[in-house]
Amino acid sequence: MAQWARVVKAIPPFAELLHSPNTTVGGAHPGVFVCGDDAASRAVICGLVRDIGGEPVDAGPLILARYTEPAAMLLVQLAYLQGFGARIGLTLARDAADAGKAGA
Repeated sequence: MAQWARVVKAIPPFAELLHSPNTTVGGAHPGVFVCGDDAASRAVICGLVRDIGGEPVDAGPLILARYTEPAAMLLVQLAYLQGFGARIGLTLARDAADAGKAGA
């Protein structure tokens, strides 16, 4: 085990969406939850998420990554089994007054 490693988990939008000229869905960038125990590493990954056309949500410590997985599984079910197609995504909606209180 690499004790020095900094692990960050982020589940990006569908590959089909990432390969399209426009990564927005319904006019919004798909949300990507970013979890990791090192704030600086999360910030780097949040920048990479923006670079691929996503809207990063700094969700905090790595232990919370487990809660992001069911959301991704739901998207897969909706996209492929329910016929929504791969141009779907999640967003986190919150009031602008609360936006500065946490994360990216």
